Parts: sequence; structure tokens; C-alpha cells
Amino acid sequence: MKKFDADFFIFNSMKAKLIFPLLFFTIIVNGQTKGEIDSLLTKISNSNNSKDLINLEETMQLINFGEGSIPLLIEFYNDTTTANVYSDCLNSKLNKGEIALIITDHLIPLPYFLLTGIQNCTLSFCENNPNLIEFYINSIRIKPREFIFRFNLWYSLKDQKNSDRKFRNEIEKCQKSKKPCF
Repeated sequence: MKKFDADFFIFNSMKAKLIFPLLFFTIIVNGQTKGEIDSLLTKISNSNNSKDLINLEETMQLINFGEGSIPLLIEFYNDTTTANVYSDCLNSKLNKGEIALIITDHLIPLPYFLLTGIQNCTLSFCENNPNLIEFYINSIRIKPREFIFRFNLWYSLKDQKNSDRKFRNEIEKCQKSKKPCF
């Protein structure tokens, strides 16, 4: 029979007292589910104009979830369900995936050139629009799978040292390989 080690028990007890509240707090704060995100995106999709998205209560809820909601938002990038949201910049309605992308861009600033391959997009063609990624959506619509691949790669590397260089190297490797990357 194993001898009871009081010191070990006390140490683990203290650890548990520190870890469980932190874990509970994390679940409460960042515990949103795909269903919750979907519900909020659906409500946002009923809005009229893309310039107003940032002012909606549902958008603010998603933004308040913080960066932890980005992996769930990424899952909606392929959702081509047409929304009621009209983009003056694009002269068309957005889809649910594009709305998820706009919200992501409000959560973390996106490197548009790395993700779209378009450099120095002038923002003057659609003034007073708070959704900067919206200026690039037409190019994203042309190659959505490539954009999603690039986004996922960038997002997985973004916190690493020399992430831009690593990103470019991975894209270059992908382009040189004979296997399809996107």
C-alpha cells in the first residue's frame, strides 16, 4: 500500500485551487460555441448595410468574445449563404463567411498583402467604411480556397518570430510543389 504524502497532497490541492478558477473563468469568458457564433452571425446577416455592422449589438458580442473566437469564425469563411447585408463598396450583398471575415479583421488587424497578394490597395474608392478587409473581398471571391489557406497559415504562424518570412517560405514551397495547396 502506498504511503500518504501530505506535502504532495497539499501542493496539488493548492494547484487545483489556482487552476480550477482559472479554467472556469476561461470557459465562461471564451466558452462560446460554434452554435452561439452561428446564431450571432445569422442575426448580423439580417442587417442592411455593411458600414453599420460594427455598431450592431451582435457584432460587439463577437468582438467581446475576443481573439479566442477566431478559430470558430474561421469555420464560417466557407459559408456562402447570402446575407441581407449590402456592401456599397462592392455593389453587392455579402455572404455569411465574408461577415465572419470582417469581424475577424476587427478582432485582429489582418496583413492584407500577405493574405490577398494585393499591395497598396487605396482605400479611397469606398470612403467612411470601417471594414478595411471589405476593400479586398472581390479578390478573395476569385480564389476563396487560396485565401482561406493563406489565412490559416498566417494565423498559425502569426505569434512566431519572423512569421512573415516563414509565411512567405511556406507559400513558396507550396507553389513549387506539384501537389495542390488550395
